[in-house]
Amino acid sequence: MWESQALRKVNISLKLYLYRSIHNKCVNYLKSLAVNRVRLEKYAKYMQEETELLNIDTESDMFENFFSEGFEKDVNEAIDSLAQQQKQIFTLSRFQQKTYSEIATELDISINSVKTQMSRALQKLRASLIEKMKARETSA
Repeated sequence: MWESQALRKVNISLKLYLYRSIHNKCVNYLKSLAVNRVRLEKYAKYMQEETELLNIDTESDMFENFFSEGFEKDVNEAIDSLAQQQKQIFTLSRFQQKTYSEIATELDISINSVKTQMSRALQKLRASLIEKMKARETSA
């Protein structure tokens, strides 16, 4: 502080200045801990969801479900159940291999809208297909 000449600008007592500086540093540190804790909780939740998806695939024979007669039908039904814009974005992205920016230009929407709708579509498809695989396993 002396070398940076920060103390020359102090108009209050040195003791009070140092106390307030340390107090502010501590508060900022605690805030950063809270932010990091929230990030870690979100990451842990994400990892738990991904682990659950992987466990479902490993518990049931993934290849058997993939190549089963009804799987293609289940996928098509899941895609058809999507909202119109989600279905359109999913189809353009996955079947026509268009980039998000190309889709945004074609549909005259923002790239963020494309990303959001694609994310929602994938979540719905995952949930629908997992539900159908579980139903097939319990009926078998």
